[in-house]
Order: sequence, then structure tokens, then C-alpha cells
Amino acid sequence: REITFESSFVPLSEREGRAMLNHHEEFHKHDKGKFTEEDKLCLSRLEQRLDGIIEEYLDKNNCDGVFLKFSLRSPKDSILASTRMRELLELELEEFGDIGNNDNKHEITASDRMIAFVRAQSKCLKVNNGSTALANLLSSKRIFTDLMLAFLQDSFELELILRRWSDDFQTELEFRGFVFNKNFTCLTQYYHLLHIPYIVEHHKEISDNIRLFWEQNMKELVPLENY
Repeated sequence: REITFESSFVPLSEREGRAMLNHHEEFHKHDKGKFTEEDKLCLSRLEQRLDGIIEEYLDKNNCDGVFLKFSLRSPKDSILASTRMRELLELELEEFGDIGNNDNKHEITASDRMIAFVRAQSKCLKVNNGSTALANLLSSKRIFTDLMLAFLQDSFELELILRRWSDDFQTELEFRGFVFNKNFTCLTQYYHLLHIPYIVEHHKEISDNIRLFWEQNMKELVPLENY
């Protein structure tokens, strides 16, 4: 926790997890009768709890939004069909160039469109209240899958993680490293379909810096051989 983004960790109770699971099964899997009045009350209380936690976090950290995720994954699939996603995507495309036959702007490439998409998707995850935060979680198949996996374990353990929102974070410059037998063996772009000139130009510097960071901070800290 000392070397990742500044974060707050909020335990999710087994009862809250079950209510979220039942909500998804009724409203997305069409399993009628699964979501009970007790579940509804539980989620209402969770929304109020999230509202208070987020408000306190915003005041404490002097920021206007947070990135909220499970301890496993984020609900980034929940907003793909939303109006906000379409609006942000249009704004991102305007930053790249011509979307309205404007001769003063360069023509947008396929790569530009994909970068605009991942940026807009990321910005949709900025929340500042419990209602929006819970709505994102409840409409995400990724979150539903993580809940199912959590209930398959001997004990239910999931946390909600709040991180200070940063408008300076460039989503397309995200990487994944692979470790085998305690050796850093591979590094790849997370969004591997994107062609980013900056990465092409600086790939060795990026690779060396990430590997060095892992060796100095992570190698002995992570108690796993392969990850």
C-alpha cells in the first residue's frame, strides 16, 4: 500500500456482497424474485455509507472525485453504453482533430479513435457520490464475476478501494509486467492494440524504468513466485 496510488480501503460485508449479487441476477440475468426487500434495504444503506466515505475522502484530500474499484477489478465495463461515455468520447475526439470536416484540424486516425475511447472510458469512472459509485458497481459484469468468485472461497473477502482522481493520469500509458520464478520476464502495453508514438520512441527507457522499479520495490515484497 505504501508504493501504490494513495488509497482508502473499505471492507465489503458478506451481506452487502450477497445483495449486490442478487441485484445483478434479477436485473441483468432476469432471475425474478432473487432481489428481495432486505437486499434493497442493504444496498440503500451501502449507498449511504459510500456517500459518507466519499464525501469524507474528498474533504480530506481536497479533490473533486475518486476512482472506486473492487480489490480485484474496476467496473469499467458498466459505463460503455451511457450518455456520459458518448459525451466524453466526443470531447476526446475533438482534442485529436477533425470530427466535423474542419480543414484546420488533421484527420483522426483509427489509433486516435481508440486512444480517445480508452480515455473517455477511464474518465467515466470518476465519481463523487455514493449513488453513482454504487450504480457503476451494480451494472458491471466484471464486478458480478468477482463477487461470484469471492463467494466460492472459504471466507468472503472483498474491499472497495477509493483512490484520489487525477486528471493527469494517461490511461493509454498503462503496462502489465509478468514475473516467472521471481524473474521479470515480460512487459506489455495493457491496451496492446494502440499504436502510441511516444511508446515507440521511448520503449527502452520505459522498459528499463519499470523493471528497475520492480527490482527495487516489488521483487522481495510480493510473496509469489509467478504473477
